[in-house]
Amino acid sequence: MAVVDVKWNWKGGSATDDTQSRSATRIGTAKTDDTSDSPVTVKQSELVPKIGQAHPDDQWLRVKSVTPTQKAPYLYDLRVEYHAPHSSGDLDNPSGNPLDEPPKIKMSFVTSQEPIDEDISGNPIQNKVEEAFDPPITRDFSDLRITIERNEAFVNVPRILAYTDSVNSDKFFDFPAGTVRFLAPSADEVRQDQFVYWRHAYHFQARTRFPTTAAKAWYRRILNQGFRERTGFDLSGAPIYNALLDDSGNPVTQPVLLNDDGKRLKPNADPPEEPVWLEFQIYPALPFRVFAF
Repeated sequence: MAVVDVKWNWKGGSATDDTQSRSATRIGTAKTDDTSDSPVTVKQSELVPKIGQAHPDDQWLRVKSVTPTQKAPYLYDLRVEYHAPHSSGDLDNPSGNPLDEPPKIKMSFVTSQEPIDEDISGNPIQNKVEEAFDPPITRDFSDLRITIERNEAFVNVPRILAYTDSVNSDKFFDFPAGTVRFLAPSADEVRQDQFVYWRHAYHFQARTRFPTTAAKAWYRRILNQGFRERTGFDLSGAPIYNALLDDSGNPVTQPVLLNDDGKRLKPNADPPEEPVWLEFQIYPALPFRVFAF
């Protein structure tokens, strides 16, 4: 007792697409080899689609119902209904394929306290005898946080490892190169029947205020100061450093501002020497266009 053949009719099938879902109907004829067979026998056959199986022309349409109706000995009319809700209940993704779903963008602000080395006018933050504060003064920085959620077929682990804690070397969402940092992302596996994809969440932090050029927005800045100064070079060309002394001839106990040559800064010279800021790159710069948002 079994279904020996299923033929799908060209007549009677349909497909419907509305604002909430898509559906389709297939009409066929099933033939069995025993008069004692029943509609239940037909539904259990491997030749007949099962609940949740994909439509042969659209993998996102899934079987919702299977109805065999006996019309003669050995013969059954077969009606199979398929259904697929639109992603997010709208028309953003008419195909129903989660990989075609448009990315979702969220924006918020994140505040962090970070050390600062100059005031709002660009003047060094020091006490009355030109000493830097230890610990340094901090200020709240409010950066724009951008989260982009997107469905992808797999997790590109090498790219994630290479890009986490990098900054953009190209323009990214109208932000200049150097101003956006890529934070640690996340990815969740999603299973729909036999189909598997990953829901990614990409996090970016855009810095819009910085006391330097845009390309160095995420550089670490610090005053050029120390306890030694460069006094010359030996015969091999190696620099010679000597301890800086106070007015009494004793080694200084607080760092002293230095100029570009590594010597004690002379603010009273003519022209006066300005404090020197040292800037260090601490995050690699990589092209963010690889994300293809």
